Amino acid sequence: MPTIDQLLQAAYSHWNDAGPLGKAGRELHDRNRLDHARTILERAVELDPSDVESWTNLAFVHLRGFAPDEGLKTLRRGIAATDSDVVRSALQNFTADPEEKATLKEQLASSPIPSIRAEILWNRIFAGEAEALDDARRLARDHADDPDTRHNLCWLFLDAKQRGLDVDLKAEGLPLADRRIAEEPDRIFGHWIKVQMLIAEKDWDGVIAATDASLARHPDDETQMHLRGRAYREKGDYDHAVAWLSRAIGAKPSFAGARADLAKTYEAQDKVDLAEGVVREIPTANPSYPGRDLPLAFFLARRERWAEAESVFLESWGRFSAGQRARLRNLPDAVQILARPAVQAALATDTA
Repeated sequence: MPTIDQLLQAAYSHWNDAGPLGKAGRELHDRNRLDHARTILERAVELDPSDVESWTNLAFVHLRGFAPDEGLKTLRRGIAATDSDVVRSALQNFTADPEEKATLKEQLASSPIPSIRAEILWNRIFAGEAEALDDARRLARDHADDPDTRHNLCWLFLDAKQRGLDVDLKAEGLPLADRRIAEEPDRIFGHWIKVQMLIAEKDWDGVIAATDASLARHPDDETQMHLRGRAYREKGDYDHAVAWLSRAIGAKPSFAGARADLAKTYEAQDKVDLAEGVVREIPTANPSYPGRDLPLAFFLARRERWAEAESVFLESWGRFSAGQRARLRNLPDAVQILARPAVQAALATDTA
């Protein structure tokens, strides 16, 4: 159960060995240490250009780090180096070029790799094809022994549930996540996806139990602290919520999500001044994060301080790519601000 510091030590002490570098970079990516992960994964693919997983993880680091063009470039380099359908599938998911997307989709249509089939089904569900769930259930029945397929099916069932489809995550998703944890207990992904499934089922006691187990193995993982704090807030236990959210911020001071949830917890306690102070700290704590001002905009909207909320929101809008703007339009906290006449007028020419 390596800590983040131990992962870094392992990577830099094996700087000329692609295998340990790829594993460390993968886990650092999963633990949201994107700058370190990028450096280490770039070294891994330099040493071993055939390493499919390192190429995809490196691309996801760029995509999550708000460098989508670099992420797409990395995937194309990865395809050239590996000729891998796994990398093609990742590019097909993220490219905005309709011709490239169509070509990749055609190339992948007959892929025998079950994890690719799981990803294609996940894309169909994302596009609103609820009938793909039956195919996904058959795939889970026939290929549950394949770790990569289980990984993609975890995402698929979680996404389907979040989209309102008839999925019982406790019966269909959690067994996959638990198996992932049993096979790789020191990796954070299985623990993280299990907690996300329990959140989707609104099982807050389950979230607390799952994060307790995860933190016993990953005591420095701020994401698990954050989700544990959210669960306590949902249960109305604000003292424990504040304690865990504060601990998450202490572990990673730039953690905008934990700060935003801490502010909401203070609001629930009618500690409005404390809440405002927390959201106003986020841009200073994480100045490179494009969404750094959104928690303040959402806070101001909840207080019906509309002129300020609209101004802060519109100032943030220009930092986002077209894809990020499209996702933001579906964010519940953003809907009310986007409906304001002044915001609609300002964004009238925006096509995202």
